[in-house]
Amino acid sequence: MATLKHSVGKYGKNNSADVVEVQTLLNKFIDADVLQIPRLVVDGDCGPLTKGAIDFFQRLKFGWLKPDGRVDAVGQTIDALNGPTWQPMKGDPLDSLRFMTMDVLKSPYIDAIDFTLEGRRYQPSDYKPIMEFVRDRTIHMDWVMGMDDSAAYFHIPNRFELGFTEATTTLRKSVVVHEATHAVCDKRARPMTVEEGEAVGHIAQCLFYRKATGRHIHEITYVPTADVLMVAGNIAIDIMKGDGVKEAPLKELYEKIDKLPTTTKGAYFFYDGIA
Repeated sequence: MATLKHSVGKYGKNNSADVVEVQTLLNKFIDADVLQIPRLVVDGDCGPLTKGAIDFFQRLKFGWLKPDGRVDAVGQTIDALNGPTWQPMKGDPLDSLRFMTMDVLKSPYIDAIDFTLEGRRYQPSDYKPIMEFVRDRTIHMDWVMGMDDSAAYFHIPNRFELGFTEATTTLRKSVVVHEATHAVCDKRARPMTVEEGEAVGHIAQCLFYRKATGRHIHEITYVPTADVLMVAGNIAIDIMKGDGVKEAPLKELYEKIDKLPTTTKGAYFFYDGIA
């Protein structure tokens, strides 16, 4: 933990050794992409870039409209700088999405996800690193107006897009699980047909939903998607009974997935890993 003898920043004493400590701490948040500004030169000189970074950090961390731009030897700014890069940021409008997603991926209903499809196993432990990627901002979060209860995961550049800011329903939570399953596939960095990738996501979603509610997903009225969820829900029942993924319903699921307007038959998800 870094300690200061005197204050650093606007109207601070700005002793060189203290400035080095603050610059090093700020760079920790810059390297983690929390502060999206150029990396500071650690030279002990509290110039305009260092003062601006302190100001920016206080705006983001505390939501202050008029930050004092100073790091005192004792106080909340030095405490926050000494904290983890994933800590809540009151001034970040997307921070609630990040913590909402983390909460869903920590849900006990994740334990229902344990199945093998096309020789690849998916299980609860797969979601912990995804939660950590979200926590550490390696996977970025975006809210997109008009998406409503929908969500999407993009393997380039490792981003969730959500149409909601709060997972107030089991459906929304299951949607997060679906997209997090695509992130699981991305972490494995193996090309996968769209049919297989969407099947994995829908089955995981239905397992989560059924564990939480005891029934099929029923809120979707758009027929092609409802048909996919019905078949995936039946496969989820087989899995929860210990029968695994059967060949006939999986073939039917692939056929239903191919009828989705967003699906290109025979296309691939070229997952490239998460780093």
